[in-house]
Amino acid sequence: MPPKLRTLLVALVGGAAVGRVVNTSFVGRHNGTDRNRCGRKVRKRDGFSKDGAVHRGATVFSDFSYNFCWLVRTLRVKGEGGRWETRTPATAAG
Repeated sequence: MPPKLRTLLVALVGGAAVGRVVNTSFVGRHNGTDRNRCGRKVRKRDGFSKDGAVHRGATVFSDFSYNFCWLVRTLRVKGEGGRWETRTPATAAG
């Protein structure tokens, strides 16, 4: 690992409010979700990207739609009348 990248990672993990250790299961789950949502990253298929800029664009769109448009069941809140209201991460963050 390049020294600059290592320094950056140590600073980011050290400043995290949740923990001081990178949990690889979260990284693996994110990669699996990303592969599932973005057809260009599916293993052993012909949907791979031939252009780096298009691949980055598809990745950004996939990450954006996952973080801001996907309804997350664990973020739901009880609304008026006792019914559950689903929320996206963006809605939950305000």
